[in-house]
Amino acid sequence: MSIVDDVLDRIRRMRDELDGMEKSLRRFDDGAVHKGPKRVQMRPSEVEEAVRLYQSGLTMRQVERKMGYGDVVLKRHMAAAGVRLRPRGGSQMNRQQRAEQSKGLMCNSP
Repeated sequence: MSIVDDVLDRIRRMRDELDGMEKSLRRFDDGAVHKGPKRVQMRPSEVEEAVRLYQSGLTMRQVERKMGYGDVVLKRHMAAAGVRLRPRGGSQMNRQQRAEQSKGLMCNSP
């Protein structure tokens, strides 16, 4: 295939893509309603597992990573399940434990 044939082939493909885009735009202009992205749904068993993990003491971020869902999806499903979310930053007890650990680390350093 020559360079000219290659360029012509690319131009044809670009024209076809633009034709498809134009048709989509026409449908939109004719009153087609864009519904937006589809909401991610978790299966009931996944919601139960996420609630169990969260109530066992894992942070929301840890549950997100383990389950593979984003924070918005998890929070929405947990709220629907009636779970009361802990405040950000962990509990008072966890903050105290972290502070004590960091003091211990500082005292042990040379």
